[in-house]
Amino acid sequence: MRLQKSKKKTTVVGGLSYSDPASNVSFSSTKVTTLTFNGNQAHIAGTGKVGKKKVSFSVDVTDNGFPGTLDLFSISLSDGYAASGNLATGDISIR
Repeated sequence: MRLQKSKKKTTVVGGLSYSDPASNVSFSSTKVTTLTFNGNQAHIAGTGKVGKKKVSFSVDVTDNGFPGTLDLFSISLSDGYAASGNLATGDISIR
């Protein structure tokens, strides 16, 4: 995900997908309205879908270096679903 600047405005380019098989949640963003950075942290918000149901979402991530096992991920959906914790696999990279 990145910010793209043009002469008249700045837009967010990219998307977010999230899956939690244990809770039977599969989420995909349809529109990212907010992307902010503060040092090694980022906040992402917008709208998306869980199945066919429209939801709003908020995600916070913290990049604590490589490997990503110390990186933090937190998601909250308007349907009441929320999860957070350290990554089990992968790596968050904020640059």
